[in-house]
Amino acid sequence: MVRSPCCEKEHTRKGPWSKEEDDRLTRHIMFHGIGRSWRVLPREAGLNRCGKSCRLRWINYLQPGVKRGNFTLLENIMIMNLHAQLGNKWSTIAGRLPGRTDNEIKNHWNTNLKHFLLADGTDPRTHKPLSTAIFTTTAPPNNRINSSDTTRTPPTDSTISMSVVTTNNSSTTTTMTKEVQVESYSKLNLELSLALPSH
Repeated sequence: MVRSPCCEKEHTRKGPWSKEEDDRLTRHIMFHGIGRSWRVLPREAGLNRCGKSCRLRWINYLQPGVKRGNFTLLENIMIMNLHAQLGNKWSTIAGRLPGRTDNEIKNHWNTNLKHFLLADGTDPRTHKPLSTAIFTTTAPPNNRINSSDTTRTPPTDSTISMSVVTTNNSSTTTTMTKEVQVESYSKLNLELSLALPSH
């Protein structure tokens, strides 16, 4: 069973809402409630809008108690702390900030707070200090090839040990070693030597 579309897209109005439309939607919901569903509300309210558009307009802008405008310092701190604990769970974060919607918090995070953390030297995903990483690799053993050997061997899976050295602002060094499976040629010589020409 295929669900019918919520509205006739070609006959609905799009773009910014007018004050008259806002007033009409607000009056209808205040007197009659949402009713059976958002899909039929625009027709009952006399609006030439999609049901989804009415729902988002009401939840994010017109609903009583929705706080609009600049975020306070306390709200910014709360959003950053909650994001460190919960990640991108905007609805859960919005539940802890009365009057703020998940959509507004998400937009504020992406346009302001994320860039603030980056400028402060903090990774916005992990909320840990940004660090520099130095990658070193060790080639697998027995990777030489004889000059007389003209046959090419098929690639085999080898293990390369990767050491990651991280440093941060506190002058501590952490070394992690990870085994990575890579495809390589077992008889390929990866060594490079430089010498001065003999006279």
